[in-house]
Amino acid sequence: MKNKIFAILIGLTVFFTSCEDFLNEQPKGSFIPTEIEHFESLMLSTYTMQGRFSAGLVLMSDQVTGDAATLAANDANNIRRYLLTDFTDESLTESNEFWEWGYARIFVYNSIIEEADNKTIAGTEDELNTLVALARAARAFDYFDLVNAFGKSYNASTSSTDLSVPLVVLADVNAQIPDRATVKAVYDYMVQELTESLPYLPETRYYKTLMPGKDMAYALLSRIYLFMGEYDKAKENADLALGINSNIIDINNPFPTVIESQEVIYGKWRHNFLSRISYGRYGVGFAVAPDFASTFDADDRRLAVLTSGNTDGDGNLYLDPSESEFNIGLSVPELYLNRSECLARTAGSDVQDIIDDMNTIRSKRYVTGTYVDLTTTDIPDLTSALAFVLAERKRELAFRDIRLFDMRRLMVTGDYTQTLTRSFLGKDYSIAPNANNWYMNIPLKVMDFNPSWEQSPRDGVSLIN
Repeated sequence: MKNKIFAILIGLTVFFTSCEDFLNEQPKGSFIPTEIEHFESLMLSTYTMQGRFSAGLVLMSDQVTGDAATLAANDANNIRRYLLTDFTDESLTESNEFWEWGYARIFVYNSIIEEADNKTIAGTEDELNTLVALARAARAFDYFDLVNAFGKSYNASTSSTDLSVPLVVLADVNAQIPDRATVKAVYDYMVQELTESLPYLPETRYYKTLMPGKDMAYALLSRIYLFMGEYDKAKENADLALGINSNIIDINNPFPTVIESQEVIYGKWRHNFLSRISYGRYGVGFAVAPDFASTFDADDRRLAVLTSGNTDGDGNLYLDPSESEFNIGLSVPELYLNRSECLARTAGSDVQDIIDDMNTIRSKRYVTGTYVDLTTTDIPDLTSALAFVLAERKRELAFRDIRLFDMRRLMVTGDYTQTLTRSFLGKDYSIAPNANNWYMNIPLKVMDFNPSWEQSPRDGVSLIN
């Protein structure tokens, strides 16, 4: 097994502090796994493999705001994210948890795949094929997050030259780290990984929402194709996933955990979200942007579920989602939204199909007995349908990583034209659509280890006053 050491226990930690390159250290521990169950346990590590340090992506979106007290109390990293500013003042020792933990998980998946391919894991051929498929599907999910956090949004005309993240597919930490791949290369890789994994993924997941199944692969393919603008394929895969799971929970009932929820297809949650962003219970924190809060109807319970009821100095509701109940992975409602958007963008679609999907979601989100079904009076044509679906997507998937990614995707399609304005220390700043500020630059300490890489361009933010 090439003496690879893994920490099976929860709490596995990966550090990227080698002076040779940013992936030169592997997880430290004291247990060498040999059985299928050992590797499955590794994939199920709730802290390392299931959680996400992605609060910064929420700060970069158009759904949050911060009053003077909030911004004064936050650290420089949060302020950079909130202002979408240049990161050249970042320390060479400063961590980017989204990058580091993303590649930590990819290291684990690469190791599992290599050990299975080398037949160093005890198991039948079918069992090993399934284990590899689980790791490849999970790896594709992490690459979707990485390519969208650190690369430009997919644009068919530029994706073959736009730089993204390195495609690290080997577990050998002594191997040469590849250069930054193009956005197109990463998207093509994800599609290939999922397509080749599908025949071996389980029809029914055997560990609730934490392991990939066929529904997860179809759901992720639907998301990927939507971001690529291939709407026929996005709809086809949404249909396939919904054929396996079409459950939507009624949020008037007690909320299930991410692990238990019937509408969760692939469960992920965010670590330290409350301590980093949502300090409302302590008197300071980021709040819901007022223009976004105003889009929720009075009987729509989603806003109440996501907020604390307390307000900041500007009267805006503090964020306060439950970390154990707030899924930032893949879910059934997203599939309905994917399908509806694809229909709205396809000439000749029946608008009633879109209305039916919207009613399916919304009927489980309003106070019991208050919801009135949408009709063709509300949504008469495909143009109005697209506008409605995009607004509903923003509400339903609020404060998840996907919102920032959606904003950038819709800048490519021309559906997002808003200039974002932020205030800090008495000054107002603006960030225009399609600026090179809507994604994170490669962390400076990573660039220091890989000086031949080209850094992502930054436009800076415009000072209004």
